[in-house]
Parts: sequence; structure tokens; C-alpha cells
Amino acid sequence: MRSFTKFFLITLYIGFCLLIGPVSLWLLFNANTRVGYGLSILSIIILTLPSLILSYHHQNSNKEYLKRIITFLCIVWLGVMGGILVQTPSGEPGVNSHVRHGFSKDEKFSRYNVANIIPEIEQINLGFLMMPYFDPVLTREQSRDVALVTYEIYQEMEMDDNFHELGSVMGWSYVQLLGKPFDKQYLRQKKMNKRGFL
Repeated sequence: MRSFTKFFLITLYIGFCLLIGPVSLWLLFNANTRVGYGLSILSIIILTLPSLILSYHHQNSNKEYLKRIITFLCIVWLGVMGGILVQTPSGEPGVNSHVRHGFSKDEKFSRYNVANIIPEIEQINLGFLMMPYFDPVLTREQSRDVALVTYEIYQEMEMDDNFHELGSVMGWSYVQLLGKPFDKQYLRQKKMNKRGFL
């Protein structure tokens, strides 16, 4: 049973590395924001820690050295994460802002949604990188050209504090891509109609 658990954890770790590793490295060299670089550092630390902890438990020598490295990385991870969370847009630009969110009455902005923590420009750029592999009509050159134009638009918006603080609602788009309803309030009313409540 112990060997199966060990095999499962190793397989899970390898899968996690294959999934997160390339994105982390891409962000490290292509991020457009400080938060993007920070998220890359966080991911790399998460990928590194399990192997260091495993080495710590299986080595008789250098344990103190490994312990210091692990402690240092944990402190760095907490510090970077704290800095990112502090900078995360609140979704409330201010009373005099010319831009504002609008939701159906049962919805509200989620500040610590992953899609809001990760800057939208980083999500868009990663999307442009992946699109040519899923859309045969879009070439890499076209994707790169659109990414440059989009970056300029986002840079202009970032110079406006109101747009920055507005945050991102990309999370709802991802939910819809997974086949879940985007307008929950509308669907809830449709169900009530069918049941004869309205």
C-alpha cells in the first residue's frame, strides 16, 4: 500500500510539473507585469519544494543546509504571494470612476478569484500563444501581431487607475467554456417559469 501511495504521489507530481512547468517558464521570460513575474516565481518554488523536502527526509548529511533552503523558499513564497494579493484589483474603482462592473442581482465581483489574481494581459497573451494550435485558420504570425496590438490597449488601460482597479471577470468566460451557465439569474428565472412559479 505504501509503494502504491508513493507511486501515486510521484505520478501526480510529474503530471503537475508537466502542466505547470512550461507555463511558469513562459511567464518567467514573457511576463508583461510584475505580478506575472511573481506568479512565475511562486510556481517554480512550488515545483522545487517537493524534491527538496524529499531529499531532506532521505539524506543524513546536509540536512541543516537543506532545511535552510526550504525555510528560505517558504519565506520568499509567502512574501511574494502577500505582495500579489495586496496588488490584486478590488473590483471597486471608486465613486467617481467612469467604468464600473454590472452584474445580475445574485452575482458579485470576486477579488481573489484566480482569474482576477492573474493579470488579464497575461491570460490573453497565453491564449494568443496557444490559439494557433487549436485554430488552423490563425497563424503564429497573425497571433503575434494581434497580441502586440492587444498589449498596447492593455498598457493604455493600466495607466488609468480606474481600469486597473476594475479587475478581471475572465473567470465567468472560463466557466462558460466548461459548459456551465454564464447568466445564472436568467437561467434560474427560466426554471421557475417552467415550474409555474412566475
